[in-house]
Amino acid sequence: MARLLKLFFLLLMVLPPAAVARGMQVTIADDLSSVDVRVSAGMGKLEAQSSEVWSSLTVLENGTKRSRFLVPTDPAKELVYRVELTHTGAQWGISRWHHPLRLSDWTDWLLTPVNWSMTRPFELNLEVPGKGSAILPFQLIRHSPGQFAYKAYPILPDHGGLSVFGNAQVRQLAFGDTGITSVVIGDQSDQTRMLFKWIERVVQAAVDVHGVAPGEKSLVVVVPVPFVSGVVPWAHVMRGGGSHIIAYVKQGASMIELLEDWTLFHEMAHLYHPYLHGGGRWVSEGFASYYQNVYRAHAGVVEPDYAYQRLLAGLERGRKENVRAGNRPVTQGGRMRTYWTGAALALGADVAIRGSRQDGSLALAMGQFAARQMPVDRSWHPRDYLAALDDELATPVLVPMYDDYVRDRYFPEPELSTKDWHVIFGLD
Repeated sequence: MARLLKLFFLLLMVLPPAAVARGMQVTIADDLSSVDVRVSAGMGKLEAQSSEVWSSLTVLENGTKRSRFLVPTDPAKELVYRVELTHTGAQWGISRWHHPLRLSDWTDWLLTPVNWSMTRPFELNLEVPGKGSAILPFQLIRHSPGQFAYKAYPILPDHGGLSVFGNAQVRQLAFGDTGITSVVIGDQSDQTRMLFKWIERVVQAAVDVHGVAPGEKSLVVVVPVPFVSGVVPWAHVMRGGGSHIIAYVKQGASMIELLEDWTLFHEMAHLYHPYLHGGGRWVSEGFASYYQNVYRAHAGVVEPDYAYQRLLAGLERGRKENVRAGNRPVTQGGRMRTYWTGAALALGADVAIRGSRQDGSLALAMGQFAARQMPVDRSWHPRDYLAALDDELATPVLVPMYDDYVRDRYFPEPELSTKDWHVIFGLD
């Protein structure tokens, strides 16, 4: 026994710092009005990703506020702080329709270690009253009623991200080594089960086209709302902590109505590329506009000819807007020019790739990139991302086209044959 104890203490002495347990225990108040965060000893100085947190943060044990940092008084002891959530989520008025529920931005209550990195993540354990849910965009590693554990990586934390406490249902969609966490806000019901089926149908369409699921533990959150006219009046992707979709849907919408709406298909395409800066919105939104039509055709939601005609109609809207604006550069274009120039780039590249490679496509290159490189802890310039896709193809297709599109003030008019669009939209 003495020899075993000696070996144990020797191991503790030689373990590298990265092997030391790093974690936080988060306890949510019974009425979801506050969180207590207990930080393990040795995690060091913490920093705020949002200035909003300071107005309602109270140090409970072993900490001192210094500028935008929270510093442990004794580094060898745990640090504990509390954040009142009543100030958060003013933009999330939806909470009152699905009580008990608290929707907010995780940067409004979570401080993170200054030495946080992709090689030094930390574990985040959350306890929710009433066996509720705690949904965050980090990597979900285990969960049970009222207990959720995440591995937190520093993926674009300054972009902010969603946190959900309380009344939400959770399902995991597995695709090989990766998967999607799907969440529906509200009680378990026939409507909730239908919304899960809708999410799975959309995700499966993207997986079928790209060959793989997005290369990270992505998150899709659906929030039913009353008193709206559209089926999916609003949806968007957030990047802080990991790519995740938030979609607001009309309460009581049927499966037919949901599948006929293109919005979630559009947002799904964004999970296959990193956040693009440097005027890259026309590329990211254009690719999503292209694939919202391709996904729907492959899923059998709409006829391939209809999907193709919708794509052509979008391209025509982009061309007309550009003519009215005096043929401006794409980075200075309006909404239609922005969305549909990128779709023209995607279409032209897809046709070129399929013409040069029997088993290739733009979708497969995007899938390979996502599987190899995502999640990423930085934003990308659009040209660098397209260069990475060219690397996947081992052929310079996208970068030359991108350079031409950026230089040209006129709206592009990609050409494709009947055979081309039949293949792209799943007829052949």
